Amino acid sequence: MSRFLLPVLSLILYISCLASPAILFEKICGGSNSKDFVAGLWNVPNGATESSWGIALLLLGAIGVIFIQYGAMGWLANPFYFLALITSITSFRNNLIFARIFIVGAIGFALSSLHLTNWFPLLADEGGVCYLSAIQPLLGYWLWLSAMGLLAIHIGFRKRTFPTQMEGVE
Repeated sequence: MSRFLLPVLSLILYISCLASPAILFEKICGGSNSKDFVAGLWNVPNGATESSWGIALLLLGAIGVIFIQYGAMGWLANPFYFLALITSITSFRNNLIFARIFIVGAIGFALSSLHLTNWFPLLADEGGVCYLSAIQPLLGYWLWLSAMGLLAIHIGFRKRTFPTQMEGVE
């Protein structure tokens, strides 16, 4: 049971981040230079703000990655997280190495996600008139990072196990 305790707690944190407001965005609408007027992370917004829930960011972020919006590339932390989760609880010989690689990738994408939305603001409408830029992380974002951090702790302290020899075979 102790092998699954931290991964289960990590998954609970991940699920709770989906049901929480995750990021406060600034919505800037204007002409062709509207991307240049975003306030940026931790600054006072120049325009209207709106918060997005974790589930919306999970679903819409996949679309942003498919259509190669660089500001949405932080979404790639999600598949890396699940690959790390799966490989950390299975008992195959080299899975712990892969789990470590995946969780480092997940945390790297997650930490860069807010900065990417400021360097490459996301389109907020179909006409390309309005853009979204991250202003402040909210509870869902911190739960998301905590889920990855808890899984990283689990993977970091887990020892490599080797399969035992089959009984009756010499």
